[in-house]
Amino acid sequence: MGTQAAGLPAGAVVVGVDGSTAARRAVDWATSYVLAHRRDDAAPRPVLIAYATGRPEGGSALPTASPVAVRMLVDNRSHGLVALDRATARVRQLVAAAGLPPREVAVHTCIHELDPRVALLELAERAHLVVVGDRGNSRVDRLPVGSVSSAVAALAPCPVVVVPAEHHTVRRPSVVVGVDAGHGADRLEQAEPVLEFAYREAAARGLPLVLLAALPTAGHVVEAREGLLLTRRALGEKFPDVDASLELAVGTPATALLRAAAEAVLVVVGRGAPRHAPGHPGTGALAAVVAEQSPVPVAVVPVSPAR
Repeated sequence: MGTQAAGLPAGAVVVGVDGSTAARRAVDWATSYVLAHRRDDAAPRPVLIAYATGRPEGGSALPTASPVAVRMLVDNRSHGLVALDRATARVRQLVAAAGLPPREVAVHTCIHELDPRVALLELAERAHLVVVGDRGNSRVDRLPVGSVSSAVAALAPCPVVVVPAEHHTVRRPSVVVGVDAGHGADRLEQAEPVLEFAYREAAARGLPLVLLAALPTAGHVVEAREGLLLTRRALGEKFPDVDASLELAVGTPATALLRAAAEAVLVVVGRGAPRHAPGHPGTGALAAVVAEQSPVPVAVVPVSPAR
């Protein structure tokens, strides 16, 4: 059974659940996103809660038709229905706590006999955003822990937010976005989806934004700062209410972003930069490292193709 994406709402915030702590926190983050952005949209975006049972042949040697395999699918489906019911109730609870009618936000659910990675990537084709926990329940298809979030963040055509299982409290919260401090309109245009996502999040949540660039050495600080100023000017006109500050760090982009995450509620990083720029924010490898190790949620945003 596939995801039957054509019958599901387009433009939804999709959240993958599996009963794990990280998945429960992903539901909370997805709901907070919809509530924070409801003024930006004509109506609150729907939330689509997805559960994938997996297929025995995908992760074990059991024949699909064997009694044991069928029992596994039935058990996984039962587990999924419970997870979906709990996630739906949690969304309703959070919406009500925000002072809105519980059904102000439309909630849809789906359960599919697919590898969770395949199911979420199919749903991502029509989604506005996908939210997943960083450490899932490995009972499904015996997947390595974390492999679902890694695969979805690496391949989804829409932004993906990876939410850690543990809650991280900061005293001066901010949104941090990794920026390539190079020059040129082409570079800025390529990174625009990443920057806009970060600015919109900061604006919607009333938080300051940190534009962070990492340099291998301190030798090009002046040029890098000019690049950051250009970026801030370009986006500042569109988001005049966002308090955006500039920060330069010497070292690798991953180290700089993970250090900045200590005082952030969200880290935004691009994915899909040209292969000839392996050290710049935007590469798939950088996004994977930051999403895997960050103590706070990480938004992985596909960047525009290089021209």
